[in-house]
Amino acid sequence: MRSKRVAVEFLAAFLLNFLLTINGQDSIYYPVDNEKSVGEKCIRSDGLSGICENIENCPQKNVTLQNLDFCSFSSQTLIYCCPQVLAKIAKSKTSLRLVEEICEEYYPSIVANTLVVGGKRSLPEEHPHMAAIGWSSEEGIDWRCGGSVITNKFIITAAHCTSSRGVQPDIIRTGDLNLLETENDTYPIDYKISDIHVHPQYSASLVYHDIALLKISPEFEITRLTKPACLWATEDIPEKELTALGYGTLKYSGPQANILYEATIPVLANDMCSLKIPTNERLPNGIKDGQMCALDPNGQKDTCQGDSGGPLQFKHYIGLIGTPFIVGITSFGQYCAGPSPGVYTRVSTYLDWIESVLKTDR
Repeated sequence: MRSKRVAVEFLAAFLLNFLLTINGQDSIYYPVDNEKSVGEKCIRSDGLSGICENIENCPQKNVTLQNLDFCSFSSQTLIYCCPQVLAKIAKSKTSLRLVEEICEEYYPSIVANTLVVGGKRSLPEEHPHMAAIGWSSEEGIDWRCGGSVITNKFIITAAHCTSSRGVQPDIIRTGDLNLLETENDTYPIDYKISDIHVHPQYSASLVYHDIALLKISPEFEITRLTKPACLWATEDIPEKELTALGYGTLKYSGPQANILYEATIPVLANDMCSLKIPTNERLPNGIKDGQMCALDPNGQKDTCQGDSGGPLQFKHYIGLIGTPFIVGITSFGQYCAGPSPGVYTRVSTYLDWIESVLKTDR
């Protein structure tokens, strides 16, 4: 009986693979010689560990059916090797923490002055959570930091972006790709900052706990150009490369770009990062758990001056809908696009504090 079942499974996989091929899709990865049941651990073709799950229950199913990793075929149901980290998203509402509940409100389909060196220009509507933080004066607005919209009232940024020469920022702009031009652009909206929450353990003389929440007034107008991002809730990250966003300079000590750029940068493990960034007066204890690093091995892509507070993120796709998850916040780096990593505040470490602030306005 087992041989007949395996033959049926193989035939089903072959037919699906044939349909994908004639439609120009990538072929599937189907380990029929090692069939597994729902709940069993599996290894995907991309090297990630996974859990076997009915395909309709896996948060990473894609309508294009590209690069599917199957565990088995049971009772006309495909058992998919779902990435273990992403499987944590698919939880019941009773087990969701506040930041995950907020994420579901906007994406209901799922349960150091540091710009982007070597990046590409972003497209309208591609990153609607991106915000610019400014200091207004009689001469105009000086945009010095970035941030991310995470609710209809708050953005998340770096703590060192809450003061410049003793002066606090007073304005947030969303829905903009070019901070200087108004023609042929999107539809930017400016909001006043009404309250600033800096992490209680942050010290301006150090680079630890570099995280803050800015409250705006009135509330953000949620549109296709302004929409909150989600916060990644675990230390494990399902992607080996993350995307950094920013309006900063394109080279060290270069002029401000004022155009939203993005760059994809590989994650660097903290122990390896510590070897590349020596301790100093502002980093006396080295790289800690509340921080994370990213480094382009080719030295071409990085965050730079003016990118501080911007997100380090990935997008999780369900069908054609991409949900942005913020993993880190641009904190500091020694140089731009060189042998030294960029250092980011790890968002998951600070979720308890973030939620304590957000609860005051729920």
